[in-house]
Amino acid sequence: MEICVNFPEGVSIKGFFRPHETVEDVYGFIKPFLKNPDQEFYLYTASPRLIMPHYRTVKDIVYLPPYNTLYVSFGVSNSPQKSYLKDYITKYMKVPNSTSGLNINKVTTLKPSFATSTNLSCQW
Repeated sequence: MEICVNFPEGVSIKGFFRPHETVEDVYGFIKPFLKNPDQEFYLYTASPRLIMPHYRTVKDIVYLPPYNTLYVSFGVSNSPQKSYLKDYITKYMKVPNSTSGLNINKVTTLKPSFATSTNLSCQW
């Protein structure tokens, strides 16, 4: 099942998970992409806004509107960052003209319990 995780800077990371995998597995999938993997964050749905408990399954997520999409929040910070993602991801991003979007595709090999394919995309 495909799960799309949207970051505050406009980048979406899509991963494929098995229905029985949990939100905890999605957290584990996201952390390697972060500049600071130890920074606390939470995943939530947009409508209704629900913070996803770590024990929920991926199957539960895909039935919540907007269907298979989670959002990342890093909470309130005195010094918000321009980007929370590692530089190797953001270095491929550029400011497109007003009619174009930028898509970055990257196939990765991860532990068997996680997704085997990742689609990074930046929506402007």
